[in-house]
Amino acid sequence: MAVAHGNFLPQNTEPPFKVYPDYISVNHSNIGTIFEVTLKADGSRSFTGFMLEARKPDNTTPQGIFILLDTSSSRLQKCDDINDKAVTQINNKKKNEVKVSWKASETGLYFFRATFTESFQIFWDAKAVLSSTTAPATTPDPVTTPDPATTPDPVTTTDPVTTTVPLTTPNHATTTILTIATSTPASTSASASIPTSASTSTLFPESAPPPTFLFESSLTLHFLSYLSLLCAVLS
Repeated sequence: MAVAHGNFLPQNTEPPFKVYPDYISVNHSNIGTIFEVTLKADGSRSFTGFMLEARKPDNTTPQGIFILLDTSSSRLQKCDDINDKAVTQINNKKKNEVKVSWKASETGLYFFRATFTESFQIFWDAKAVLSSTTAPATTPDPVTTPDPATTPDPVTTTDPVTTTVPLTTPNHATTTILTIATSTPASTSASASIPTSASTSTLFPESAPPPTFLFESSLTLHFLSYLSLLCAVLS
């Protein structure tokens, strides 16, 4: 794909006109999808002529099929005896933008390349297509990943609460033992004396049987008090 304008040579600078997109990656999911391709002037300059094709790396055969969007500025071109393989201008009017559609029939990486003519003397050949070793990698079909299983929230185990139950020690009963010391009188008039300091306190467990000399009733205690008082009077 080259421009032949007599003895004039193509420009060796970057053209002020661009093709968008520069390339398209087609996978199985978008075979037959229609893509829009735009030829556009970057600045105030305009182009009067063009020829647009799609190429694969390392392949000089035009690829895919073009569809016109504006028949007033462009027309379809036959290449290698196959219709609709390229698009070119329909007149030499100045143009700032031209839009066309394109679709592929197989997967692959496709580059859009165009020649641009500004005047009969000023024109640019199409930019070279990258080789397969330098071309961007083809985007594979997206892999559907199943949603991860929902993991339930971990169950928080509460440490058992250790309750210390105090050991109840049975109360020991306090028993008062009253011991009465008596003395044998030397004469008939001698009196018996009950020392007040003769009582002692001893602790016994509840389970121990009480001594035989323990006075458990209050009546017995009153009686002994009465006897002690009587002995004091008689003496």
